Amino acid sequence: MNAEPKTTPKHKRPLFALATTYEPWPLGTDAMFRILAWPDYDNPSQLQKVLQASSRLFDNPDGCLILRYDKSLDGSIENVVQRVNTALARRGDQGELNILIVDDDIPESQWYRVGLTAFCAVGFKDDKDSVRHRFIIAQHGEKLFV
Repeated sequence: MNAEPKTTPKHKRPLFALATTYEPWPLGTDAMFRILAWPDYDNPSQLQKVLQASSRLFDNPDGCLILRYDKSLDGSIENVVQRVNTALARRGDQGELNILIVDDDIPESQWYRVGLTAFCAVGFKDDKDSVRHRFIIAQHGEKLFV
């Protein structure tokens, strides 16, 4: 019997390499239920759609709406927070909503890691040519287009 040593095919990566590929982006929340979105903060309609899609997170201490923010596209963080608060006020008193704004400088090749622990990512049907849409498409989990 002539036994030849087994070799790993070149197209298969070692387990540790795969594990680091699926390491979630570090987020400042321990919430179990997470919804990820990156609306155009200048578009009140998109903000309302995100809040509607996140309605089950209201008054849920284990829920968190994760909003992507990029200063080069979204303007000042103060304006973004003001617009989010205005959108929340328009919805009326539906209770508390935990919101985390992710402002890290994340290379496009790493975008998918932000949503690895999210229940779903919310995108917009009418916004298919934007960087925000590409960000949502890059997520590996469920996607909801509103």
